Amino acid sequence: MVSQIKHFIGGKLVAGGGGRTAPVFNPATGEQTGEVGLAAAQVVGSAIRIGITCGRADAVEVHHRSTRALAAARGVLESELASL
Repeated sequence: MVSQIKHFIGGKLVAGGGGRTAPVFNPATGEQTGEVGLAAAQVVGSAIRIGITCGRADAVEVHHRSTRALAAARGVLESELASL
C-alpha cells in the first residue's frame, strides 16, 4: 500500500482536489512509495497567492537584515580606517 501525499500550503496539509493522482517513487530503489493528488486550479491559485504574500514579507525582512549588516560593516571600516 502506498501513502497518500498532500500539498503543504500556508502551513497546512491540503489535498489536491483535482481528482487525479501521480505516483511518487524512491529515487534510490525505483519503488513506488506514495501517491500525490494533482492540484486543481483553485489549489494552485491559492498556493500562488500565499507564496507571493510570504515572498514579499520575506523580501522586506531580508532587506532589513542586509541593511543592518552593511551598516555594521561600515562602522567597523570607519573605526579601522586610520590603521589602514
